[in-house]
Amino acid sequence: MKSKFFKDTKMFFKGRETENVDKCIICGEEHLPPEMIYDMNIAQCDSCGFTWLYNQPTQKVLDEYYVSGITDNWSIIKETSDEKRRQSEKYELLWRYVEENKCEKILDVGCGNGYFLNKIDSSVVKIGIEPSGAARNHCKFGIYESFDKFKDSLHGKMKYDMITMLGVLEHLKDPSAEIKKYSEFLHEDGAFAVIVPNVNSLAVQVLETACCTYCPQHLWYYNINTLGHLFYEHGFELDKWSTAESELQPILKKLRGLDPYIDLGFPLTDRDIDTTKILKNMLGYKIIATFKK
Repeated sequence: MKSKFFKDTKMFFKGRETENVDKCIICGEEHLPPEMIYDMNIAQCDSCGFTWLYNQPTQKVLDEYYVSGITDNWSIIKETSDEKRRQSEKYELLWRYVEENKCEKILDVGCGNGYFLNKIDSSVVKIGIEPSGAARNHCKFGIYESFDKFKDSLHGKMKYDMITMLGVLEHLKDPSAEIKKYSEFLHEDGAFAVIVPNVNSLAVQVLETACCTYCPQHLWYYNINTLGHLFYEHGFELDKWSTAESELQPILKKLRGLDPYIDLGFPLTDRDIDTTKILKNMLGYKIIATFKK
C-alpha cells in the first residue's frame, strides 16, 4: 500500500504546472542555473551546500494535492502497526522533552493523524492544525483545518511552550516565513521542535534518487547545519538533536541489487551494518531537533 501511495503521488504531479527555484533559501545566493546533483532535478548551492528540488510544483498544484484522495490514503497508512512503531521511534525524544520541561501548551502544525499529541497527557493543552479531513478524524484534541481559523480562535490568543512541525518544513514553499509566523505564538522560553528527512542519511547516500526523500512534494533537503541556519535567522539556536529511522531494509535491498522498497516478506541482515550503528552515527533517515531562543 505504501508503494502504491508513492506511485499515485508521482502520477498526480506528472505534467502539472511547475516553477524553477534559482535562489538558495538558506544563504540567499542566486544560481542561474545551479549545480545539479545525481544528474537529476536536484539543485545544490555551491556556497552553502544546501540542496533542493529545482523544478517544483506550484503552490496551486500542492494545494490540490494535499486535499486529494491520495493524502487520505496516507492517513490510512499511518494507522498501520508498522507506521505507528516508526512514529513512536521518532517522537520518543520529543515526548521526553514535553515531560522534562513540563510543557503545558503545545501547538502541532501539520499534525496529520495526531499520533504525537494523542499520546500526551490530557492535562496538557493540545492544539493541532491539519488540512486533511481524513487525518483530522484521528485527532483527539482541539484541531483547526487552517492557520487562519486557528489565529481567529481563542487558541490563537495563547502562547505555547512548544510548537512542533513534524514532517512539515520540507513541504512548505517558504519555510522561513512559516517559522517567523508561528514564532509569534511561542513563549520566550519555549521550543520549536521539527522533524525533517535527513539528506545526509545513509539511506540517501546509498539509494540516491531512488530514496523516497526525493519525492515530488518534498521541496527542500536539509541536514542539521542547513536546518540550524534556517532557525538561526529567526533568533533560534539548536538545543538538542538526534536521528531516527535507520531505513536499514531499503539500504540492504539496494546493496543486493533489489528494488529498495520491494516487500520481500522477510528481513535482510548484515553483520557490518545495523540499526544501532546507523543511528549512533547520526545517519538516520529523519532528523529530530529542538530550537530555543
